[in-house]
Amino acid sequence: MAENIQIEDALARLGHARAEGEPDDEYKRDIKARIFGSPRPPRRIGRFIDLGLLGHGAMGTVRRAYDERLAREVAIKLVRHGSAPRHHDRLLREAQALAQLSHPNVVQIYEVGELASEVFIAMELIEGVTLHEWQHEPRSWRECLEVYLQAGRGLAAAHATGLVHRDFKPTNCIRDEKGRVRVLDFGLARAVGFVDPSGPPPRDSEDLVTTVGASAGGSTASHGSSGSLLQAQLTERNAIVGTIAYMAPEQLGGRRVDAKSDQFSFCVALYEALYGLLPFSRDPRPVLMAMMGGHDQPPLVDPSSPKVPRALRRAVVRGLSGNPDARWPSMSALLEELERLGKRRSMTWASAGVASVLLMAGGWLASSSGERAPCRDAAGDTAELWSDERRARVEHALLLAGRGYGEQTWATVDEAIEHYARGLADQYVEACEATKVRSEEALPDLELRNACLDRQRGELEGTIATLADADDADDAVAQRAVDLVAALRLHEECADLDALRRAAEHEDSDAGMVAQVRERLGAARRSRVLGRYEDGLRIVEELSQFVPDLDGSLLAEIQVEEGTLRADLYEHQRAAELLTHAFQDALRNRANEIAVDAVVPLIYVVGIEQARPEEALTLGLMAEPLVEQEGATARARAEVLTVLGQVLITRGDHDAAQRKLEDAVDILGDAYGRDHILLARPLDSLATALREQGALQAAGGASQRALDIRIGRLGKNHPDVIHQHINLGAVFQSSEDDERALLHYRYALDLLRSTDAPARDVLAHVRTNLGALLAKHQQWEEAEPMLRLGIEDWVAVNGPRHPRVAKARLGLGRLLHRRGRDDEAVGELELALEIFEEQRPTPELARIMDSARESLDEARRAEGSTDQ
Repeated sequence: MAENIQIEDALARLGHARAEGEPDDEYKRDIKARIFGSPRPPRRIGRFIDLGLLGHGAMGTVRRAYDERLAREVAIKLVRHGSAPRHHDRLLREAQALAQLSHPNVVQIYEVGELASEVFIAMELIEGVTLHEWQHEPRSWRECLEVYLQAGRGLAAAHATGLVHRDFKPTNCIRDEKGRVRVLDFGLARAVGFVDPSGPPPRDSEDLVTTVGASAGGSTASHGSSGSLLQAQLTERNAIVGTIAYMAPEQLGGRRVDAKSDQFSFCVALYEALYGLLPFSRDPRPVLMAMMGGHDQPPLVDPSSPKVPRALRRAVVRGLSGNPDARWPSMSALLEELERLGKRRSMTWASAGVASVLLMAGGWLASSSGERAPCRDAAGDTAELWSDERRARVEHALLLAGRGYGEQTWATVDEAIEHYARGLADQYVEACEATKVRSEEALPDLELRNACLDRQRGELEGTIATLADADDADDAVAQRAVDLVAALRLHEECADLDALRRAAEHEDSDAGMVAQVRERLGAARRSRVLGRYEDGLRIVEELSQFVPDLDGSLLAEIQVEEGTLRADLYEHQRAAELLTHAFQDALRNRANEIAVDAVVPLIYVVGIEQARPEEALTLGLMAEPLVEQEGATARARAEVLTVLGQVLITRGDHDAAQRKLEDAVDILGDAYGRDHILLARPLDSLATALREQGALQAAGGASQRALDIRIGRLGKNHPDVIHQHINLGAVFQSSEDDERALLHYRYALDLLRSTDAPARDVLAHVRTNLGALLAKHQQWEEAEPMLRLGIEDWVAVNGPRHPRVAKARLGLGRLLHRRGRDDEAVGELELALEIFEEQRPTPELARIMDSARESLDEARRAEGSTDQ
């Protein structure tokens, strides 16, 4: 011992002290070289020449090294000599995770190996600073957003390969000298698979880094001899990993960690970068524990910086929700929204710059005498329609009436109305500048555009008033609030001068009268969206007294609204007549937008509700050219494609349906973003088309995406998630995963039962599906009444001779046959076949009828043997 001390003292005098983290064997080589004067041989780590220590941490050291083969410097991470075996396993797991990734925003791995008792990873050497260091300097919100978008893309790339980082934070991201960001340290990553959204999350068990509350118990899990270490559970049960300040509540509680946990950590880091403070407090544990226990999220730490756009704050706060279901559906969805917000602001400023140049060129800038630019006040107070006072009233109403989903519904409504109001204000200014600044349009064109924008402003004011004046217990408003805002007319309609001019040619009636009629039509439309069909019908019937004095296009608008209301009230024949007249009148008056408004519900009524798919597809041949013309909106194109896809499904042409619906999803995704509420409907139908073709994995993905959108935009307990639960259940049922199917069906039925006025057609769907599944498992006592109720529902919706009723009777007849009640079974099966035979033949119908005849023959034979 004394000798070693003397040697170390001598080396100290020679200027060589032991480096922190330096391995014993390397230190001894240095001693030998110093004492005997021999040159120190270069230390090798595999094929790499060690150049010295870069850093060290709990899991290992990082050294700079030289790759002779490729003539470049690298960073090598290795586990210290004598560390526990589980650290070696973790290092290998990090290597396996990184080896699966090749992305510009993720550190690149080159090689993995072992040297004696050490495991090493050779990776990209990055000269730069961590984001933790970078954001200590004052940064604009735009700089922070640009930097974290890069880091987010790295996380999204990891998620796309089935990996979760589990310890995302600013110190695990580095920004190089050229501004490029890489995500580092995937040592806590593990592969993840599909998890049933309805099922309870399994307990996680990973490496113990930080423990909160009681100490973890249990023993270290064994790896065995097979499988990737990414799948290994390396330590005690209920242990947690990560850094508390950035940790999601589910991770803090030792529950399952997935990509949405990374999303939470990312949003904590981005919030900190934007505001200079962590979102909750310096000690976030009490907050996160409360969120983990199901309590509402407490107020965030907010310096009220006016420099951070409110829409950006909302996007980040959504990712900080204590409930993973309320966060963004994925990192990709969050990044799309952040990119959109950044781009929108950039474009706004860019447009302002361009406008300034144009103003200067045209001599429209304010003069020294104080003359104001002509379009500065063109929008009036439009952008202020969504005032703080109105926002507070709507928020209060939705949160009280929302029954567990009001918070998410409110967030979606708030964002949508603010975006709509600002867009409307921009359109007023744009219309003014097109005439008075750029001289591109004439004064009559400006009057047309302003009149159109005034109508949209009136609809916005009416929508806000409907939401703000809602009774505290008005469930209808809370349930349909997002749909109400989504139903607002698109601003692009007021920029289509050709359409506005065509409409003006046919509006010879009194302008004041026309404005009153359209205002009342807006009220009828809001009543319809809210499910108050009788109220809406009374309004359009009142308007009918003006019909003789009105032009064809306005008459068509009234007929569209009444026809749609009649369809909602299951008066399908009358609805078809009204919508047909509206379609014809709109075409005659060249009012293409109104024609599309008429033909979409008409195709659905004829093709789905009345089971006449060939006629509906013929209507589609006239509808598609209308939405392919210049000026047609993305929403109009997608609506036509969606309804045609639904009709093709009923016809049995599932491949053609798939193509239509995929096009609709792409169009809406490009126009509105991948998680907009409008995508849920075509995705839901796409899942059905894929399921019918046996593409069950793709069907499950489409249905799950629709479910994620609904939950993300509306809240987990919103009644509209029912459709997705039923369809996802059908996918599981087709996959012979009856247990999961049953979970989704029962969850949907429970949601319907908690709704004051459940939709009868949705009740019919879930009852017939659930009844058939229960019958399959011989749970007769519950299955039979479920099927009978489903038949009653379908009869109420479509009448007694609809193929939906026949399919439900077919299921009931088979159940009765299996129970030995063959005389009743024969009656149900014969009636089902009679209804099928009344329909127009299709390949799908022929297949169903062949199956029904086999069931009927079996029941008749059994009935005959019983009689004998």
